[in-house]
Amino acid sequence: MPMSNQYPWEKTGQTRCSHLVDKAIEIFTAAPRPTEDLNVAACVHGEKYGHPYLVVEGGVPCFYRPHKLPLLTKDPFPIILATIRARVFILDGAHRLARWKLAGQATIPAIRLTPEESIACIRPGMEKRLEELDLDAPV
Repeated sequence: MPMSNQYPWEKTGQTRCSHLVDKAIEIFTAAPRPTEDLNVAACVHGEKYGHPYLVVEGGVPCFYRPHKLPLLTKDPFPIILATIRARVFILDGAHRLARWKLAGQATIPAIRLTPEESIACIRPGMEKRLEELDLDAPV
């Protein structure tokens, strides 16, 4: 499996669930780890409030926008998984994962942050918001 620092990561300026994607990229490029094959079939696909979402490993639901799904490619860019209060969520790559799920693909590459690394990615000042977050509502 390729290592996390072997991909051409670019700064995104994005935040998901009060976690900074750029901080995650900084962490796993400085401390490389192998990507893993995430079982796409095990990801739950649902809809709430008229919007589709995905859930990885029984974790936190994550909305995506169908009109933003990328093209299906031979070698997809890895998704990034993080943790909030012991529940996994998609920090980056929900649209890539949705495309693979809807296309019936078996696996997608993923990079997983440890719970401690996930905490290090929280945007300063957002810790209280995360403590109060309803983890069953899509984020």
